[in-house]
Amino acid sequence: MPLSALNGQMVLERSGSPTAIMATPVCWFEDVLGAERATQLLRDAVDEPGDDFIDQPAVFELQAPEVMQAVVRKAALVCEALGGTGLEGRIGYTSIQHSAGEYTQLRSDNASGGGDAVLSFSYFLHSRPKEFTGGQLRVFDLVVRDGQPHPAHTYREIHPDHDTLVFFPSMAWYAVGMVEQARRSPLSGRISLQGWVA
Repeated sequence: MPLSALNGQMVLERSGSPTAIMATPVCWFEDVLGAERATQLLRDAVDEPGDDFIDQPAVFELQAPEVMQAVVRKAALVCEALGGTGLEGRIGYTSIQHSAGEYTQLRSDNASGGGDAVLSFSYFLHSRPKEFTGGQLRVFDLVVRDGQPHPAHTYREIHPDHDTLVFFPSMAWYAVGMVEQARRSPLSGRISLQGWVA
C-alpha cells in the first residue's frame, strides 16, 4: 500500500501585515482494504438507513472494524512521520453520505487543542466508475492569532478516491466541497468515514 504525503512550507500571507501560515501536512494510503472488501463495504453502507436531511449529508452507522484496524495501524506510522508522540488508539468516527448539492462547512476536530483528538481521518468509498464530481476534502493551512489556530485562505484539496484513507492533524480546519451528480441514488454518492484518533 503506497504512502503519499504533502509536506508544506511556511509562507507569508499578503494581507497588510505579515502573518506566518503553517502548511498542514496531509498523508494518505491507497487500496486500504483491497477492491473486493471495499466494494462489499460500499454495499453494506448503502444498505444502512441514514438520517437523510434535505440538502444535508446523510449520517448513518456503519460497522467497519477492518477500516478502524487499518486506521490505528496507519495512524501510528503517520504520527511517527510527523514527529508526534504515541497514540492511545482511541477512535471516534461518523459515516456520512454526500449526494447532489450537499457539502460540509468548515470545521475542526480539535482546533482549540482542548480535546483529545490528535489525527483526523477520512476513508472514502464510492462506486466505480465514480458517478459524481466535486466532494473534495479541503484541509486548510493554519494561521495563529491570539495563541489559537485559525484556517488560512490556502488549503490542500484531496479528491475522494475509493478505498483511500487520508490523515491530517486534528487541529486543522477542513471542509467538503459540493457534490454534483446526474442522478441521486445511494450507490452514486460520496461515502466517507470521517473521524479522529487519540
